[in-house]
Amino acid sequence: MNAIFSDTFLVPGFNDVSGALDSDAAFDFDDDLSGYGCHCRAPGVKAGGKPVDSIDAACLTWRRCHACVAEAYGMQKGQTCSKYRLRNNICGNNANDCRRGTCECDFQFAQTLSSIKNTISAAFMNFDDANCSSSRVNEGSNGAGPVCCRSSSTNLFTKFSPKHEICCSDGRVVEVGDLC
Repeated sequence: MNAIFSDTFLVPGFNDVSGALDSDAAFDFDDDLSGYGCHCRAPGVKAGGKPVDSIDAACLTWRRCHACVAEAYGMQKGQTCSKYRLRNNICGNNANDCRRGTCECDFQFAQTLSSIKNTISAAFMNFDDANCSSSRVNEGSNGAGPVCCRSSSTNLFTKFSPKHEICCSDGRVVEVGDLC
C-alpha cells in the first residue's frame, strides 16, 4: 500500500491535501474539489447545507475539524496553523499543539478521500451554492450548535451534535445510546 503522505513539512490548505493523497489519486483537489458540493471550500469560506454525497460529507467533517482546532487554540474563523510536521504517516508535533490538530484533520481527510476518490461526480463540481439548503447540518437543540470532541492522544477534533451524539473519552463520536 502506498503511503498517503510524504515526509515533508506541509502548509495547511488545499494544496497540502492534494499532495497528501497517494500518487494514484483520481483527481486534483484544487481543480476538482474546490467548489465541489456544498462543503468542499477552504476553511473559513462560507459553506452550508446537507452534503450531496460522501465526498462532500468528508469535506464537511474536514471543515468542522479545522473549526474545532481554531476554537480550541483561540484562532479566528478560517485561520489555521502555518506549518506542521508529518513523517511516516504520523503527525509529529506535540499532542496539545495547534499544528498537531491541523495535521490530524488533514491526515484524516486525505485518508477518507483516498478510499472514496472514485465516487467523485461531475454533477457536483463547481456546485452552485443556491442548490445547498440554507439550514445548518447537525444542529443541537434549543439553538445549541455542534460542539467539539477531542482525542487527547492524537489531538484529532470532531464536531458533533450533543442532541444525537456523544463524545467518548478516546475522542470518538457515537450515537446516543451506543457504547463508547
